[in-house]
Amino acid sequence: EISLGLVGSEMCIRDSHCVGSYDIPVALGDVFIYRMVEPERLTVSLEHHDERWVVGEVRGYCNANPSIGAVELVRRWVER
Repeated sequence: EISLGLVGSEMCIRDSHCVGSYDIPVALGDVFIYRMVEPERLTVSLEHHDERWVVGEVRGYCNANPSIGAVELVRRWVER
């Protein structure tokens, strides 16, 4: 099971990457930012393109690349 939560400015400090550059797309409802805590802690952006939601970015602490398994889990969750 995937556990995601909406995030805010605390991600800039806690995870050493800033989602602030997404402020306008988030305000317009074109992007949602989530924090994933299992199977690893990641920040996930979902972007609205061509009438559907797609995975934008998936990043770990200090913008580290996530595991392939975690990315696949996010993709399956979005495709449901």
